[in-house]
Formats: sequence, structure tokens, C-alpha cells
Amino acid sequence: MLRHKIITDFGSLKDWELNMKAQHIISYMSGNIHFSNTVPSLTSIKIAKAAYQIALAKIPSDEWEDMEEKKHARKKLEDLLTLLGHFVQLFSNQNIAIMQSSSFEIIEESDSANL
Repeated sequence: MLRHKIITDFGSLKDWELNMKAQHIISYMSGNIHFSNTVPSLTSIKIAKAAYQIALAKIPSDEWEDMEEKKHARKKLEDLLTLLGHFVQLFSNQNIAIMQSSSFEIIEESDSANL
């Protein structure tokens, strides 16, 4: 049996790709009837994304502190998006339409328990 799984690994995304992906997820989940209350909240993700954008804007300065700020902001945003992905996974109860409405990427996995 195939199961649908939300992809929650953002580590391979370039900085600008993570920023765009976060904005895409926020856009699709804001006002989404399936996700009126999320854990973590969309507000906390919006705040983390804004902090990440500010940190990205400072990077051309090449200051060590700015690079550390960007790393910290990126980690926080990735962690919140991962938690949100797990929330979507649980809340959707394998309903592919609900999963897709979140704009998270989805893969199909074999249910090894049935092999």
C-alpha cells in the first residue's frame, strides 16, 4: 500500500529557494479552510521568514555576525516549516487533496508493514 508523505527536509534548498518556498507555503495555507489553526501558527512562521529575509539582506556585508544571524534565522525557519509539515501530515490523515492544498511537496512511500 502506498502512503503519502509531506517532505520536510529543507536543508538542500539555497537561501533564496527557502525564502520562496516559505512564502509559497504561507500563501497557500493562509485562509485555507483545512488549516484555520496550525501548529506552529502561520504568524510565527511569517515572523521567522521576515527575520530570515532581514538576515539575508545583510549578507553582502560579509560580517561574521551577519552570517551567524542568517544561519540562526534559517535554522529557525526550517524548524518551524518542518513542524508545520508534520502537522499537515497528521491533520490530513492521508487525504491527498488536503495535503496538496498546503503546497508542501508530497512523495509516495511503500507501507513496509504490508510487504
